[in-house]
Amino acid sequence: MGFGAGSGPRITRDRVMPFVRTFAAPTVSLVCVILLWDRFGSVDVAAVRQAVAEFTLAQWLVALAFTIVSYTALARFDGTCHRLVKTSVPMSQARRGGAVAFTLSQTLGVGLITGGLARWRLLPQLTLTQALALSGVAALAFMAIWAWFCAAVWISAPWIGGDTAAPLWQAPLFWAAHIGFGLCLTWPKGFGKWLRQILRRKGLGLRSLAGLSAYAIIDIFAAWAVLYVLLGDAASLGMVPVLTAFLVALGLGLISGAPAGLGAFELTMISMLPQADPSTLMAAITGYRLVYFVIPALAGAVILAKPDWLIGSWEQNQVDMCQPATLGDLPTALSDVLSTAPQAEAQLARQPGMGLLWSKSNGCGGTVGVTGRSLVLLRDPFPTDQTEEVLGGLASLARDRGLTPYLYKCSGRTAVAARHLGYQVHPISREAWLRPANYDLSNRSRRQLRRKVRAMEKANVEVLQTHTEALPWADMAQVNAAWSEAHGGERGFSMGRFHPSLVRHQRVYLAWHNSDLAGFITLHTCNAEWTLDLMRPSPDGPDGVAHALIHTALEDAKTSDIPRFSLAAAPLDSNQIPADRPLAKLQRELANRTGGAGLSRFKSLFDPHWQTLYAAAPNRWAILRGGAEIGRAISTPPPLPKTNMNTPQDNYDRYEIAS
Repeated sequence: MGFGAGSGPRITRDRVMPFVRTFAAPTVSLVCVILLWDRFGSVDVAAVRQAVAEFTLAQWLVALAFTIVSYTALARFDGTCHRLVKTSVPMSQARRGGAVAFTLSQTLGVGLITGGLARWRLLPQLTLTQALALSGVAALAFMAIWAWFCAAVWISAPWIGGDTAAPLWQAPLFWAAHIGFGLCLTWPKGFGKWLRQILRRKGLGLRSLAGLSAYAIIDIFAAWAVLYVLLGDAASLGMVPVLTAFLVALGLGLISGAPAGLGAFELTMISMLPQADPSTLMAAITGYRLVYFVIPALAGAVILAKPDWLIGSWEQNQVDMCQPATLGDLPTALSDVLSTAPQAEAQLARQPGMGLLWSKSNGCGGTVGVTGRSLVLLRDPFPTDQTEEVLGGLASLARDRGLTPYLYKCSGRTAVAARHLGYQVHPISREAWLRPANYDLSNRSRRQLRRKVRAMEKANVEVLQTHTEALPWADMAQVNAAWSEAHGGERGFSMGRFHPSLVRHQRVYLAWHNSDLAGFITLHTCNAEWTLDLMRPSPDGPDGVAHALIHTALEDAKTSDIPRFSLAAAPLDSNQIPADRPLAKLQRELANRTGGAGLSRFKSLFDPHWQTLYAAAPNRWAILRGGAEIGRAISTPPPLPKTNMNTPQDNYDRYEIAS
């Protein structure tokens, strides 16, 4: 048997990498031991014990205080990682679980596995895959920040330490590079915009990036302070040399995967601080391990045995955000809730980027969505007599997820309740609505609408209400595509979108002209109201199709005894915005650019009632930022899953909604 080409198993990257990952960390530790063994051999064990016994109570207490600071920073670091991984864990539980997981993973070693298993045990909301992914994200983020901070200290150390022989260009050049990188991140166009888009797709915004960096650096400084305090007289070595050695030792200890970095940490510290007495240094490291690793790990083990003592139990009846796993679908019980909501726009909870904030225990909630850094409550909470409870749940969920609560297009009644809670309130739009029972086309106030409807009748335009099972999906898709092209694309978030999985939950009216589809509208429906959603007249159809479609829907609502029919909201006209209000100039400019006046004129043909709608947030800056985020979400919605319009009912694609 020969050993020619193809006669044996091929050595591929997939075969080699598992061995590399398995043996890389132990190999690093072994190399450190071999290279630094001569330094380690000079340590007097008896002298180490004597030095540890001489630590004062003040040293122990100060070291313990810095340990608490360190693990508090790690807790907040882990909470930010929860947001990046998009878990549903409340922030308070996420931080407590993260702190306990770090006490165990740093002490036991192999942090990716031990930290993941600890989080899985402490937080039952997480699956094992999520817990391990969270542990991996936390480890990678921390190591990246450590590498950056280590480079910063290493380059700046001679300059900071006052070494006149050190080249002064090193530190200024380093910080100039970082300032330039910061400007790139914040620059509105070009490279900065492209880089922010990449970070946003990865779930890492500038705020999250700054938070992760700040928490990691606080943790590193606090851990170093524990060791520095215990050095006692040896602290005369200088803060900068000890910090530089500590950073390198910390990194090698983490890379080694050994319990508490045992071996690699000690040997690196002794090697990089040759002027220090090895016994004194080992005594400080021993005290550091006791205070920073052993005591927290023992406390973490106790909490791991009984997580409810600190973490708290997961109550399914608490207010939370439920999002459909399949596009357009919600659990049956919550779907029934939407039918009893006082406002039909609650059905927008089925739309991508939206969800339902619901408390099983109180039986109240509202339609919500996440845009940027805001948790947005769309329209009013329901039922209306529990508005304050829902607003409290919104604020609690926003706080847990590191977001800002934001009320969008709420009524005056909800705006008053929000103001009592300390929110800033600002008018943003007007809703046109009618009472179908009083709707009469022959009224003089609707004479222009009457002309439009009569013109459609003369043009043989036939308007039909059609069940979703018999809809001409392909024709509707063509009309929707033509409308989108003419209007700069389809909108999203709080505005309707065309997709069979969404439209099948709506009431649909079609307008036919000479066997061609001239346009269609869709309505959100509930027991108390019908609301106009999609309005898609064909660009090639006769003028007045949209008027005829809405007129027919109003007549049907009148026959069905629907108490309220909403034509949805229109932006405030520029002359309706008081000049003395904050942001009035900006709002008037936006109203002129978005065609708010034209939309208001169209809806005025139906002689509706007008109701002012408001935005509310904890402060004016939050109102401005949240409004910009909502505007971006409306104008640039994420793509919907593709479906075969000839047989859409057999092709409802899965769609994961980002929280």
